This record gives sequence, C-alpha cells and structure tokens, in this order.
Amino acid sequence: MANKTISQKDKAKMFDFLKDYQDNIKPNFGNYDYLNQEFQKFISTNDIYLGSFSKKCKAKASKHQYFILFEQNKPRNNDNDVIHHLLRHIRNAIAHGRIKREDNIFQLKDYNNHHKTMSGKIDRMLLFDLISVSKKRLLV
Repeated sequence: MANKTISQKDKAKMFDFLKDYQDNIKPNFGNYDYLNQEFQKFISTNDIYLGSFSKKCKAKASKHQYFILFEQNKPRNNDNDVIHHLLRHIRNAIAHGRIKREDNIFQLKDYNNHHKTMSGKIDRMLLFDLISVSKKRLLV
C-alpha cells in the first residue's frame, strides 16, 4: 500500500520554507540566476524538467523522471526571474495544501482563480534540495 502521509519532518521543512519565502525570497524578485551552472547541473543530474505550460514543454516533461511546469509571466517593466516564479508556485502549493504524497513522490499544484498555474511531480527529498539550490542562486 502506498504511503500518502506527509511526515512531520517534511511538514516542518515546508513551514520553514514558507517563512523563508515570506522573509527572504519574496522581496528578491529579479535577483535569481536561472542559468547558473550549478543550478543547471542539479536539475540535469536529477532529471528534473522545469518549463511552462506550453504543449512543447508538456511533451518534454513527459520524457523526464520529474518535472515542474509553471507560469513564468514577468511583471511589467521587470526582467523575468524564473527561479523566483518557481519558488512562488512551490510556496503556493504548500500554503494552500495542494501537495500530495504517494510513496516518495510529491505531486504539487497551484491555481489562480481555478486556472492551473503549476503542476509538478518530484521526489520528496529532491523537492527540498531543489528549493535549497534555487535559493543559493541569488545574483551578487
């Protein structure tokens, strides 16, 4: 039988991320480096596909073990910040209880007025590693 319970330890990590997002990540839009070699190596090594909701990206995601597809619309008069968008969608999925566990896989979803803005499937440990490596990619 599949384990569908999110552990207390994972819940604590999620809460820590929510607090960190509010205090440190949210105010730093535009300051993350998606093209950083360490970040790109991490997603490549762990077979994580990150992309938008386009048909092309959906097809590419199906060829990877893990994926997160999400809206990446930049605010007017700002450069786009893909990592910040990613972290915001992960934050929303956690904060709104749209995260499910099946064995060691998390399914994540985010919505804006009943319109899906993020969908993902990722190993539970890799989710926390992805958050960690993403936060490190602050531009200096």
